[in-house]
Amino acid sequence: AGAAPGVYRGKVTVTAAGQVPAEIPVLLRVEAFDLPAPADFAADVWIEQAPYGLAHTAGVELWSEAHWDLIRQSLSHLGRIGADVVHIPVLQFTEFGNESDAMVRWSGDPATENVRLDFSLMNRYLDLVADTLGKPRAVSLVVMQGGGLDQRLGGGRFQMDESNTVLFTDRDEGVDLLEHRHLYGILARHAVEQFRRRGWEDVLHWGHYWDHPPQGWLIDAMAQHAPDVYWIRSGHIAGGIHQRVRAQSEIFPSGWDRPDGAVHALNPRAHCHYHFLEGYFPPFSFRLLPERAMYTRYTGFGRMGADFGRSWGRGVNVRGGVADFGTKNLLWVRNGRVHTSQRFEVLREAVQEAEVIAFLQRARASGRLDQGRTARIQELLDRRIGETSYVPAYFFHFNSWIQHDHPQRWQQRSIALYRMAAEIAASGAMR
Repeated sequence: AGAAPGVYRGKVTVTAAGQVPAEIPVLLRVEAFDLPAPADFAADVWIEQAPYGLAHTAGVELWSEAHWDLIRQSLSHLGRIGADVVHIPVLQFTEFGNESDAMVRWSGDPATENVRLDFSLMNRYLDLVADTLGKPRAVSLVVMQGGGLDQRLGGGRFQMDESNTVLFTDRDEGVDLLEHRHLYGILARHAVEQFRRRGWEDVLHWGHYWDHPPQGWLIDAMAQHAPDVYWIRSGHIAGGIHQRVRAQSEIFPSGWDRPDGAVHALNPRAHCHYHFLEGYFPPFSFRLLPERAMYTRYTGFGRMGADFGRSWGRGVNVRGGVADFGTKNLLWVRNGRVHTSQRFEVLREAVQEAEVIAFLQRARASGRLDQGRTARIQELLDRRIGETSYVPAYFFHFNSWIQHDHPQRWQQRSIALYRMAAEIAASGAMR
């Protein structure tokens, strides 16, 4: 920030034991346009951090200080890209790989109102979120299984462990939650109070389901005890969206029959504008995702995993499993450190450019620019999408010519974008 506009040249020297040092020329071009902080980016970025994945991958004790250090590192990376969604597993054995653990603990007699809730894990985690991401746009308390062929759609169960702590669970042992539905009301009321204390009651959601909503009684119960808290979901439209949904990522691009005020992120899992599968897609694919989401009138993209490792769906108690992510690992863990990746950095640049595009779109629609500049913005944005629109949505058969050809001219497109933004900013029209 504050660097003088211009072209800077230098070199990076790479050394390795027993090898001749390599010098790589570097050219840095600075334009006079200030990006906002990542937390203020316009696009919704649903990259999900996985505390259970970190513990499993790194082989550290769950909720140990070593684990918390890894969580902070991971969230710090996500803070650089403006990640907007956080999941808190309250149910055991969810898709998030938490197995028999949960981030909200219970004790007492579940057959009565004498139940005490322990939010200490959740609150410590959200404190780290606040320090690294800022206030997210959605925090999901996961109170139902997300998907599968015979999930009980919110009909979880309780179980007592040796420390007399009660956890939501979808296992068969313990107290049948369907016989003690009042416990959901206890959770709802106390969760709202916890979020109100930190000024986050407006970002609290219940989740997380895919195509099939929870049973009607659960939706009604949560609405009765927390009328201002709505649901978050992912998946296909599946015949419509429940009116209690206020945030979702869609696998298939849909029509415009969406709930008013809902956040709609494009889900690049399958059959949409980008198909990601772990390990075989080129990093350049990530450069196109945020922009394509914007051009199809989505608020952003999701779901993508930051650091699930092999923990996604680990221990989930749903016959048939749960729907998979396309990308479960944008960050990598090794030797006690959480590392970024090429595709993460490419995606971060793409999110930044999406912010520039949003700025130019606002300028074009503002009525403050002369006709010539308005037309040039339109031509620039049309050219950007036009030069990459032929890139297919599927990469099952990546042949050599398209793999090498489709990234061409990306630097020129980026330079033109930032130059136009700098020109509009210097004009003062958008002050």
